[in-house]
Amino acid sequence: MLEQTFDRYSNSTEPRLRVVATQQILTDAILRFDVSYARDYRDALQASLAFLEASEDSTRRLAVPLARILIAALENWGLGRRPSAPKARQPEEVACLLLDPEVRRGLKKLAKLRTDPPRFVQSKRFVPGALYRDADELDTVVRYLIVRLADGLFTGCTQATYPMKALLLLAGYMVAFDTWVRTGTKLAGGQGMSSTNGFKRYITADNGTHYWLPDATYVNTTATSTLAASTQLISRIAAQCAPSKAAPEVFVCDWTSAQFMGLRIAT
Repeated sequence: MLEQTFDRYSNSTEPRLRVVATQQILTDAILRFDVSYARDYRDALQASLAFLEASEDSTRRLAVPLARILIAALENWGLGRRPSAPKARQPEEVACLLLDPEVRRGLKKLAKLRTDPPRFVQSKRFVPGALYRDADELDTVVRYLIVRLADGLFTGCTQATYPMKALLLLAGYMVAFDTWVRTGTKLAGGQGMSSTNGFKRYITADNGTHYWLPDATYVNTTATSTLAASTQLISRIAAQCAPSKAAPEVFVCDWTSAQFMGLRIAT
């Protein structure tokens, strides 16, 4: 339905998408879409906006109902169906996360972008509304929220898929951390964040299990050949981290050396 094109009438190499499907094909695709997904999104976002805009006294009353609505929507969207998929925490645990001042403040600010989202202006990323200093600050906030949602909403969460869906339901803001979405973004000329610098938020044990790393912790998975190159990469990703008050330090390590030495990761 879409094809990637480039502007042949300018010097810009910025990719553009052009609709190539017919009106009937697009109409049929829309009519086949399961309306329950849209209903879940509407209900969860309405409850979240009411919670985010409420007074401090009202938030405690609204937190648990919002947690239940959020969990129900995520389960309708596939949470917990596969044995390897993460599971939702109890509504009371999720409510505690939502009541965290930093999380609530971050979601409230991010939700304001749903009607006026970031865009490219003269080939540079632009964040409207003066909500953030620049696109890098927005990226930092989004990374922080993804990590907090992964830890606070789920158990056994080692991938960004469901934290990403939770962020969409809570703030109406979509990010491209999921493998499929990220692949599509790359085809459109976009780039990832820490992964493009060779860092990951998890380590893989000898039995193949992924273990999610603590807040603001990254491992280098590239074959850096010199200490200087490794240090440069580490400094770059550390500068982009958003550590929380509970974990104010940023810990970044180079796993390449351990791989060369044949060290094993315990299960």
